[in-house]
Amino acid sequence: MWGKIVKIIESQNYKQSLVNQFGREESTHANDWEFDFEDTSINKVRNKKKKKKKIAQSMSKLDRKTKNQLNGQIIPMTQGYHNEIPLGSIFNILNQNNIVATQEDGTEWSGMLMGQAQCGSDRARDQVANFSLAFKNETGLIPISNSDLSLSWCVMPSGRYEIVAYLS
Repeated sequence: MWGKIVKIIESQNYKQSLVNQFGREESTHANDWEFDFEDTSINKVRNKKKKKKKIAQSMSKLDRKTKNQLNGQIIPMTQGYHNEIPLGSIFNILNQNNIVATQEDGTEWSGMLMGQAQCGSDRARDQVANFSLAFKNETGLIPISNSDLSLSWCVMPSGRYEIVAYLS
């Protein structure tokens, strides 16, 4: 489909009619123009492929620098033993970066964690939660395809929780 759109735009007559319709005469070369059918505007684009790739990645993937920064805050917070699982604090760190945990249906996560298995027991291995993540903006949630929040916990003989949490 994209090839057909490019061929239409390459047509000098069609391009000229778009230029006349929107009143922009920045370029006379058809390959410099991209027509966006969603907002019915024309944009001059120097390198369409790189721009589209960058936009797609920023909308659906968490960049390495941000992931490392978030892990640098989450991992130390969960070291040691805790009276409770600091899920609210972990979610606050994510929210400061416009990231939220999501449920299977793509909505913001709401729920509770259950399990009181003793550390070292076979049951403790099953106490794992993997939260899907999404970027939150004014239009809604955009799923993050390359990272999840992984959380596991168990209870020490003292009754305190041992927790491991990180962004994968």
